[in-house]
Amino acid sequence: MHIMGFFLGSVAFAAGVAAVGVVMGLSGWAAFGWAAASFVLGQLVYLVWVAAMAMAEARRSKQRGPEADASEKPSQGVVQKG
Repeated sequence: MHIMGFFLGSVAFAAGVAAVGVVMGLSGWAAFGWAAASFVLGQLVYLVWVAAMAMAEARRSKQRGPEADASEKPSQGVVQKG
């Protein structure tokens, strides 16, 4: 997931939470607080997701062994003539 897409989704969700809060009769500051809390909670969920993905990749890399990692690396755009 790209960070910009996640950020814009978080902002849209927080705005939706604030709008629902205002419709439910909360004050502006209460609605803002709920929106800020939902935004922070979303950031924490994203952090946990990234950490879990990094740990899973490290585990896969460890299971494959070092020789598999060297053979699977892309050539980084270098064309080899042969």
